[in-house]
Amino acid sequence: MVKHEAPAADLKSRQQTAADNMSDSERVHRQLTSGPTKSELRTVPEVIGTASAFNRQAKEAMKLKHLDHAKDFVLTIGYLTPDLGILYTKKFVEGHEAELQKALASECAIFCGLIFGIREGKGWLLGARPFLNTPLVLSALKGRLESEVIGID
Repeated sequence: MVKHEAPAADLKSRQQTAADNMSDSERVHRQLTSGPTKSELRTVPEVIGTASAFNRQAKEAMKLKHLDHAKDFVLTIGYLTPDLGILYTKKFVEGHEAELQKALASECAIFCGLIFGIREGKGWLLGARPFLNTPLVLSALKGRLESEVIGID
C-alpha cells in the first residue's frame, strides 16, 4: 500500500495557517514549552535559580505581546515525594525567593519541573518544563496539567 503525503507547500501552508490563528497567549505558551529538556536532578538553589530565569523569560515574552505578566502568569515548582507517589507544587513569587528556598529545603523531595499557567480569556493555558525526562516524571506532570490544578490562586 502506498501512502500519499501532502506536498510540502500544502503542509507549510497548514502549519502557517495554524500559527497565524494562534492568540498572543498561545504564542507565549508555545515559546515557553519549546526547546530541549536538560534531564538532571537539581538542588533547591538550582531549582530557585531556574524558576527565576524562567519567570524572567516569561515576563519578557509576555511584555513583547503586550500581556500582563503580573496578572496573567503563574509559576509553580513541581516536586515528587521520595516514594515518587505524590506530586506537590509550591508557587514561585518573584522577590520571595528566600522564603521559597526555606520552604523547599524543609521538604524531602525530588524536583521534577516547572509548571506554569498563562491566562487565556476566562481560563488558563497550562504548560510544564520538566527537569527530569523520565516516564514517571512526564506522566506525573501530564497528570497534573490534565487535572488543571497547578497552584493557581
